[in-house]
Amino acid sequence: MNRLFRKFTFWLTLFAVLLCLYHLAGFDHDNIVFLMFSPVTWVIPIFADVNRMDVFFLYATTILVWFAAGYAIDTYAEKYGKRKSPEGDRS
Repeated sequence: MNRLFRKFTFWLTLFAVLLCLYHLAGFDHDNIVFLMFSPVTWVIPIFADVNRMDVFFLYATTILVWFAAGYAIDTYAEKYGKRKSPEGDRS
């Protein structure tokens, strides 16, 4: 369980879920917070009107994008984060 809290995947997905719940609960009156922190809402206006999109589609894709971002960070950190120093270099 302790390893779960050390992963970006967990924290970014939790952030996305809380963002969607905050918006769904109606606390985000002008959609400012959702529009600021949902990468999906940055791209969709290029192709379609955001106000005509199904809100649950926006929630699902927002959670998916933040999950993918966390997974990419975790994968990168695991691959490149634990580099060993050369044996001759002991500073």
